[in-house]
Amino acid sequence: MFHRIKNDKNKQRQSIRTVSPKVAANSYSYHASRLNRDSDMNRSPEKVQERQQNLSVSSSKQHSKSIFLIILLLIVFGFMTWLNNTPKITILGPTSEQELLQNPIIYRQAIIKLLQSSFTNHNKLTLNTENIANVLEQKFPEISSVSIQAPTIGFSPSIYIIPAIPAILVSNNSALDYVLTESGIAIAAVNNLSKLASLHLPQLTIQSGAVFHVGQAILSNSDITFVQTVMGQLKAHNLIINSLTIPSGTSELDVRISTASYYIKFNLEDNADQQIGTFLAVHKYLVSNNITPTQYIDVRVLGRAFYK
Repeated sequence: MFHRIKNDKNKQRQSIRTVSPKVAANSYSYHASRLNRDSDMNRSPEKVQERQQNLSVSSSKQHSKSIFLIILLLIVFGFMTWLNNTPKITILGPTSEQELLQNPIIYRQAIIKLLQSSFTNHNKLTLNTENIANVLEQKFPEISSVSIQAPTIGFSPSIYIIPAIPAILVSNNSALDYVLTESGIAIAAVNNLSKLASLHLPQLTIQSGAVFHVGQAILSNSDITFVQTVMGQLKAHNLIINSLTIPSGTSELDVRISTASYYIKFNLEDNADQQIGTFLAVHKYLVSNNITPTQYIDVRVLGRAFYK
Protein backbone atom coordinates (compact mmCIF):
# COMPACT_ATOMS: atom_id res chain seq x y z
CA MET A 1 0.00 0.00 0.00
CA PHE A 2 2.75 2.32 0.80
CA HIS A 3 5.21 3.09 -1.93
CA ARG A 4 8.83 3.71 -1.27
CA ILE A 5 10.08 7.16 -2.20
CA LYS A 6 13.06 7.02 -4.48
CA ASN A 7 15.80 9.60 -4.29
CA ASP A 8 16.29 11.60 -7.50
CA LYS A 9 20.02 11.89 -7.85
CA ASN A 10 19.76 14.15 -10.88
CA LYS A 11 17.79 16.70 -8.95
CA GLN A 12 20.29 16.64 -6.15
CA ARG A 13 23.12 17.33 -8.57
CA GLN A 14 21.28 20.31 -10.00
CA SER A 15 20.67 21.82 -6.61
CA ILE A 16 24.34 21.93 -5.77
CA ARG A 17 25.62 25.45 -6.45
CA THR A 18 29.10 25.89 -7.84
CA VAL A 19 31.37 28.91 -7.42
CA SER A 20 31.70 30.93 -10.62
CA PRO A 21 35.30 31.58 -11.72
CA LYS A 22 34.37 35.17 -12.54
CA VAL A 23 33.17 35.82 -9.03
CA ALA A 24 36.37 34.35 -7.70
CA ALA A 25 38.47 36.59 -9.95
CA ASN A 26 36.54 39.69 -8.88
CA SER A 27 37.01 38.75 -5.30
CA TYR A 28 40.73 38.41 -5.85
CA SER A 29 40.91 41.79 -7.63
CA TYR A 30 39.01 43.47 -4.82
CA HIS A 31 41.32 42.08 -2.19
CA ALA A 32 44.40 43.01 -4.25
CA SER A 33 43.35 46.63 -4.70
CA ARG A 34 42.46 46.81 -1.04
CA LEU A 35 45.89 45.54 -0.16
CA ASN A 36 47.46 48.23 -2.37
CA ARG A 37 45.41 50.93 -0.69
CA ASP A 38 46.26 49.57 2.66
CA SER A 39 49.95 49.53 1.70
CA ASP A 40 49.76 53.20 0.59
CA MET A 41 48.04 54.09 3.83
CA ASN A 42 50.63 52.22 5.78
CA ARG A 43 53.47 54.21 4.14
CA SER A 44 55.14 56.89 6.17
CA PRO A 45 54.48 60.59 5.36
CA GLU A 46 58.13 60.98 4.35
CA LYS A 47 57.81 58.34 1.65
CA VAL A 48 54.60 59.86 0.35
CA GLN A 49 56.25 63.28 0.18
CA GLU A 50 59.28 61.81 -1.58
CA ARG A 51 57.05 60.19 -4.16
CA GLN A 52 55.25 63.50 -4.81
CA GLN A 53 58.57 65.31 -5.16
CA ASN A 54 59.75 62.76 -7.72
CA LEU A 55 56.59 63.28 -9.73
CA SER A 56 57.05 67.04 -9.54
CA VAL A 57 60.68 66.85 -10.69
CA SER A 58 59.70 64.63 -13.61
CA SER A 59 56.98 67.06 -14.68
CA SER A 60 59.38 69.99 -14.38
CA LYS A 61 61.94 68.26 -16.58
CA GLN A 62 59.34 67.64 -19.30
CA HIS A 63 58.28 71.28 -19.13
CA SER A 64 61.89 72.45 -19.43
CA LYS A 65 62.44 70.21 -22.45
CA SER A 66 59.38 71.71 -24.16
CA ILE A 67 60.60 75.26 -23.53
CA PHE A 68 64.06 74.37 -24.81
CA LEU A 69 62.62 72.92 -28.03
CA ILE A 70 60.48 76.00 -28.59
CA ILE A 71 63.46 78.33 -28.07
CA LEU A 72 65.58 76.20 -30.39
CA LEU A 73 62.92 76.33 -33.12
CA LEU A 74 62.64 80.11 -32.76
CA ILE A 75 66.41 80.48 -33.08
CA VAL A 76 66.49 78.30 -36.20
CA PHE A 77 63.52 80.18 -37.71
CA GLY A 78 65.13 83.56 -36.96
CA PHE A 79 68.39 82.42 -38.53
CA MET A 80 66.66 81.16 -41.70
CA THR A 81 64.72 84.43 -42.19
CA TRP A 82 67.57 86.81 -41.33
CA LEU A 83 68.90 89.27 -43.95
CA ASN A 84 72.29 90.96 -44.06
CA ASN A 85 73.30 94.40 -45.35
CA THR A 86 75.16 93.25 -48.46
CA PRO A 87 72.61 93.45 -51.31
CA LYS A 88 73.17 91.90 -54.71
CA ILE A 89 72.58 94.61 -57.34
CA THR A 90 71.66 93.74 -60.93
CA ILE A 91 71.16 96.41 -63.61
CA LEU A 92 68.76 95.42 -66.36
CA GLY A 93 68.21 96.80 -69.85
CA PRO A 94 70.46 97.57 -72.84
CA THR A 95 73.94 98.95 -72.23
CA SER A 96 73.08 102.18 -74.06
CA GLU A 97 70.37 102.96 -71.50
CA GLN A 98 72.80 102.40 -68.64
CA GLU A 99 75.14 105.22 -69.70
CA LEU A 100 73.21 107.78 -67.64
CA LEU A 101 73.34 105.72 -64.46
CA GLN A 102 75.74 106.63 -61.69
CA ASN A 103 78.44 104.40 -60.29
CA PRO A 104 76.78 101.26 -58.82
CA ILE A 105 78.66 101.94 -55.56
CA ILE A 106 76.44 104.98 -55.01
CA TYR A 107 73.30 102.88 -55.31
CA ARG A 108 74.78 100.19 -53.05
CA GLN A 109 75.54 102.72 -50.32
CA ALA A 110 72.03 104.14 -50.50
CA ILE A 111 70.46 100.68 -50.31
CA ILE A 112 72.62 99.65 -47.35
CA LYS A 113 71.59 102.81 -45.53
CA LEU A 114 67.92 102.02 -46.13
CA LEU A 115 68.35 98.43 -44.95
CA GLN A 116 70.01 99.65 -41.77
CA SER A 117 67.35 102.28 -41.12
CA SER A 118 64.83 99.75 -39.78
CA PHE A 119 65.13 96.52 -37.81
CA THR A 120 62.29 95.03 -39.87
CA ASN A 121 64.48 95.20 -42.98
CA HIS A 122 66.71 92.49 -41.49
CA ASN A 123 64.00 89.85 -41.82
CA LYS A 124 62.71 88.22 -45.00
CA LEU A 125 59.12 88.33 -43.78
CA THR A 126 59.11 91.99 -42.76
CA LEU A 127 61.39 93.49 -45.43
CA ASN A 128 59.70 96.71 -46.62
CA THR A 129 60.43 96.34 -50.32
CA GLU A 130 57.89 98.95 -51.42
CA ASN A 131 59.32 101.70 -49.23
CA ILE A 132 62.91 101.00 -50.30
CA ALA A 133 61.92 101.04 -53.99
CA ASN A 134 59.99 104.34 -53.65
CA VAL A 135 62.87 106.07 -51.85
CA LEU A 136 65.41 104.96 -54.48
CA GLU A 137 63.23 106.00 -57.41
CA GLN A 138 62.66 109.46 -55.89
CA LYS A 139 66.30 109.98 -54.98
CA PHE A 140 67.68 108.79 -58.32
CA PRO A 141 65.51 110.02 -61.24
CA GLU A 142 67.77 108.18 -63.71
CA ILE A 143 66.21 104.97 -62.37
CA SER A 144 62.89 104.00 -63.92
CA SER A 145 61.97 101.30 -61.41
CA VAL A 146 63.45 99.17 -58.65
CA SER A 147 62.51 95.61 -57.72
CA ILE A 148 63.59 94.04 -54.43
CA GLN A 149 63.40 90.34 -53.59
CA ALA A 150 64.26 88.46 -50.42
CA PRO A 151 66.12 85.20 -51.18
CA THR A 152 64.51 81.85 -50.49
CA ILE A 153 67.93 80.43 -49.71
CA GLY A 154 70.65 82.78 -48.54
CA PHE A 155 70.82 86.05 -46.64
CA SER A 156 71.50 88.80 -49.23
CA PRO A 157 68.51 90.68 -50.73
CA SER A 158 68.49 91.01 -54.52
CA ILE A 159 68.04 94.50 -56.02
CA TYR A 160 67.08 94.86 -59.69
CA ILE A 161 67.49 98.34 -61.21
CA ILE A 162 65.86 99.33 -64.49
CA PRO A 163 67.28 102.57 -66.01
CA ALA A 164 64.98 105.31 -67.25
CA ILE A 165 64.81 105.53 -71.05
CA PRO A 166 66.14 108.85 -72.45
CA ALA A 167 63.67 110.51 -74.81
CA ILE A 168 64.88 114.00 -75.62
CA LEU A 169 67.71 116.45 -74.95
CA VAL A 170 66.70 119.89 -73.67
CA SER A 171 68.73 123.09 -73.76
CA ASN A 172 67.88 126.35 -72.00
CA ASN A 173 70.72 128.43 -73.45
CA SER A 174 72.96 127.54 -70.52
CA ALA A 175 76.17 125.58 -70.32
CA LEU A 176 74.27 122.41 -69.44
CA ASP A 177 71.88 120.26 -71.42
CA TYR A 178 69.35 118.03 -69.69
CA VAL A 179 68.24 114.56 -70.69
CA LEU A 180 64.51 114.01 -70.27
CA THR A 181 62.54 110.80 -70.05
CA GLU A 182 59.20 110.21 -71.77
CA SER A 183 57.53 111.61 -68.66
CA GLY A 184 59.46 114.88 -69.07
CA ILE A 185 61.66 114.49 -65.97
CA ALA A 186 65.31 115.53 -66.15
CA ILE A 187 67.47 112.51 -65.33
CA ALA A 188 70.91 113.91 -66.11
CA ALA A 189 72.75 117.15 -66.82
CA VAL A 190 75.59 117.07 -69.34
CA ASN A 191 78.09 119.62 -70.65
CA ASN A 192 79.57 117.41 -73.33
CA LEU A 193 77.08 116.21 -75.92
CA SER A 194 79.60 113.81 -77.45
CA LYS A 195 78.95 111.53 -74.46
CA LEU A 196 75.37 111.14 -75.66
CA ALA A 197 76.06 110.83 -79.37
CA SER A 198 75.31 107.10 -79.34
CA LEU A 199 71.81 107.76 -78.02
CA HIS A 200 70.83 109.90 -81.06
CA LEU A 201 68.50 112.07 -78.99
CA PRO A 202 66.55 114.92 -80.60
CA GLN A 203 67.50 118.33 -79.21
CA LEU A 204 64.87 120.81 -78.09
CA THR A 205 65.57 124.41 -77.09
CA ILE A 206 63.37 126.03 -74.44
CA GLN A 207 63.69 129.82 -74.54
CA SER A 208 62.06 130.52 -71.19
CA GLY A 209 65.40 131.17 -69.53
CA ALA A 210 64.33 129.13 -66.50
CA VAL A 211 66.93 127.33 -64.41
CA PHE A 212 66.60 123.55 -64.64
CA HIS A 213 67.84 120.86 -62.30
CA VAL A 214 67.98 117.07 -62.25
CA GLY A 215 64.78 115.49 -61.00
CA GLN A 216 62.62 118.37 -62.21
CA ALA A 217 59.61 117.81 -64.48
CA ILE A 218 60.61 120.20 -67.24
CA LEU A 219 57.97 119.10 -69.77
CA SER A 220 54.77 117.10 -69.48
CA ASN A 221 54.32 113.62 -70.83
CA SER A 222 51.93 114.97 -73.47
CA ASP A 223 54.57 117.51 -74.62
CA ILE A 224 57.14 114.75 -75.11
CA THR A 225 54.60 112.62 -76.98
CA PHE A 226 53.71 115.58 -79.22
CA VAL A 227 57.35 116.21 -80.14
CA GLN A 228 57.94 112.52 -80.83
CA THR A 229 54.83 112.35 -83.04
CA VAL A 230 55.90 115.37 -85.11
CA MET A 231 59.38 113.97 -85.56
CA GLY A 232 58.09 110.55 -86.58
CA GLN A 233 55.60 111.90 -89.13
CA LEU A 234 58.05 114.30 -90.74
CA LYS A 235 60.71 111.61 -90.94
CA ALA A 236 58.20 109.27 -92.60
CA HIS A 237 57.79 111.92 -95.35
CA ASN A 238 61.55 112.33 -95.75
CA LEU A 239 61.59 115.77 -94.13
CA ILE A 240 64.72 116.26 -92.05
CA ILE A 241 64.36 118.36 -88.90
CA ASN A 242 67.02 120.99 -88.24
CA SER A 243 65.72 122.38 -84.96
CA LEU A 244 62.95 122.19 -82.37
CA THR A 245 62.14 125.28 -80.29
CA ILE A 246 59.59 126.25 -77.66
CA PRO A 247 59.40 130.09 -77.51
CA SER A 248 59.31 131.74 -74.11
CA GLY A 249 55.90 131.92 -72.43
CA THR A 250 54.02 129.91 -75.08
CA SER A 251 52.66 126.43 -75.76
CA GLU A 252 54.03 126.70 -79.29
CA LEU A 253 56.48 124.34 -80.94
CA ASP A 254 58.51 125.77 -83.82
CA VAL A 255 60.04 123.24 -86.20
CA ARG A 256 62.58 123.98 -88.91
CA ILE A 257 63.19 121.50 -91.71
CA SER A 258 66.28 121.28 -93.89
CA THR A 259 64.52 121.85 -97.21
CA ALA A 260 62.90 125.17 -96.32
CA SER A 261 63.90 128.58 -95.00
CA TYR A 262 60.68 128.96 -93.05
CA TYR A 263 59.56 127.17 -89.85
CA ILE A 264 56.30 125.50 -88.88
CA LYS A 265 54.21 126.61 -85.91
CA PHE A 266 52.50 123.81 -83.95
CA ASN A 267 50.26 123.99 -80.88
CA LEU A 268 51.47 121.64 -78.14
CA GLU A 269 48.03 121.63 -76.51
CA ASP A 270 46.14 120.33 -79.54
CA ASN A 271 46.09 117.22 -81.72
CA ALA A 272 49.49 116.56 -83.30
CA ASP A 273 48.30 114.25 -86.09
CA GLN A 274 45.73 116.73 -87.41
CA GLN A 275 48.21 119.61 -87.40
CA ILE A 276 50.82 117.54 -89.24
CA GLY A 277 48.19 116.46 -91.77
CA THR A 278 47.33 120.09 -92.42
CA PHE A 279 50.99 121.05 -92.84
CA LEU A 280 51.69 118.21 -95.28
CA ALA A 281 48.73 119.23 -97.41
CA VAL A 282 49.84 122.88 -97.45
CA HIS A 283 53.46 121.90 -98.11
CA LYS A 284 52.40 119.82 -101.12
CA TYR A 285 50.28 122.69 -102.46
CA LEU A 286 53.07 125.25 -102.06
CA VAL A 287 55.67 123.03 -103.75
CA SER A 288 53.39 122.24 -106.68
CA ASN A 289 52.70 125.97 -107.18
CA ASN A 290 56.29 127.10 -106.63
CA ILE A 291 55.31 129.17 -103.63
CA THR A 292 57.87 129.58 -100.85
CA PRO A 293 56.88 131.24 -97.57
CA THR A 294 59.52 133.61 -96.25
CA GLN A 295 58.84 133.23 -92.52
CA TYR A 296 56.48 130.45 -91.36
CA ILE A 297 53.53 128.15 -91.91
CA ASP A 298 51.08 128.27 -89.01
CA VAL A 299 48.86 125.20 -88.43
CA ARG A 300 47.94 125.86 -84.79
CA VAL A 301 44.25 126.23 -85.64
CA LEU A 302 42.83 122.81 -86.50
CA GLY A 303 41.76 122.48 -90.13
CA ARG A 304 43.31 125.78 -91.17
CA ALA A 305 46.76 126.98 -92.21
CA PHE A 306 48.41 130.37 -92.59
CA TYR A 307 51.73 131.17 -94.15
CA LYS A 308 53.82 134.24 -94.46
